[in-house]
Parts: sequence; C-alpha cells; structure tokens
Amino acid sequence: MPTPSALASRLTTFCMNALGAGNALDAKLHRVVHGGAAGALVTWFSDDTPDLANMSIEDVTSYLFFVENGHYSILCNDGALIQLSFRINKGKICHHRLAYIPCPVLFDPIRLVEESLHDVVLEQLFKGDPAVLPQRGVVRFDYDPDAATVDHPASHLTLNFDQTRIPTARTFDAATFLTFLDRHFLATRQSVGRLNQPFSRDGTIDASDVAFANSPHFFWAESP
Repeated sequence: MPTPSALASRLTTFCMNALGAGNALDAKLHRVVHGGAAGALVTWFSDDTPDLANMSIEDVTSYLFFVENGHYSILCNDGALIQLSFRINKGKICHHRLAYIPCPVLFDPIRLVEESLHDVVLEQLFKGDPAVLPQRGVVRFDYDPDAATVDHPASHLTLNFDQTRIPTARTFDAATFLTFLDRHFLATRQSVGRLNQPFSRDGTIDASDVAFANSPHFFWAESP
C-alpha cells in the first residue's frame, strides 16, 4: 500500500498525463488532507470539501454542482466526470469513493471554446430533445466500514440510485477502477488511459457475512 503522499502523486501524474494527451477537458492535482485519528484523505484539489458521501447522484443538480465547483479528478472529453478519493489510516484503505458520472446530455465539444460546460448542459436540457438526452447511469464504488449495516455493505457498487448498494467482495484500488472504466465504459468513446501498479485490497465479504456471501454480489479474484 503506497503512502498517502505517494498515492496523491500517482493520481496527479495520471490525471495530468490524461490531460496532456488530449484525453480530458480538465484534470486536477491531488492532495493529502490529514484528519488526525480518522486518517489521511487523498482527494482532488478544490476550494471546499462538501460531504460527498451524503450527496445524491440521482439528479442533474449534483452533476452541475460537481462541474461548477471542480469536484472531480478528471473531466472527460464527453463531459463525464471521474472522481478518485481515498482515506488511508495506518497503511490501509479505510474509505474510498470511486465514481464515474456521465454527462446528462450529448453536445459538440467545439461549443466549449466559447461556452461553459455548465451552460451547454442547461441549454441542451431545456431543448428537451430526446436525441441529446442519453440514458446513462452513474457507477460508483464506495467503501465505508463505519457506515456498514445488514442492509448497507461496507464495500459496494452503486448504480443509478443512491439506495442501490450491490455488495463487492473487496475494496478497489485506483488502477483496478480505471481499468474497469477503460474496458467497459470508455472503450467506445475516448480512453483516459490506465494506471499501473495496483495495490493490495482488503476482502470485505467472508463466510460470516451470510446476508451478502449467500446472495448475488460483485466478485473478482485478487491480482497476483
């Protein structure tokens, strides 16, 4: 497991490379925010730090808020957002938020030369043309053991709705998440690339978790 500063540096390098290669409209530096006993938060630079864990992903308002306030790691060329955030305590991941948030509208990127993405999205929405309003859902992998309950798995995949929490067998690292996005969500558009050197991940489902282990969940083998 890399140190918080090493992880922040790795994420920053990846994001800047994506931007430099023309594979993103914008990308953020990443920083370490020390939180005492809670551990160190590795996240993107922004002017404020809202409670993203409790912010809905079900509506366009959240997308516009993220865009306006720079709450993303990468802003993709099609307007999609990638968020990469980890909390590390005593050398282990104790929380992560890894999200892919598609742009709610289709648009010609050339418009961004003279208009803001925020204004372009609103204009496309107000047109009401179904052809520019694709049905794309948010994909978010969260890990939050402090919030775990019988109905809220510590590590889970959220699709489209905040209350959709599909258990996952282990935590994610940035490399695995970005490879997952690149292969399944970005391949038909434009890749932002892949991050090398995945780090070890803790398993979050074992035989004792009867409610999750004996029901459908998201599983993959640990990297060698």
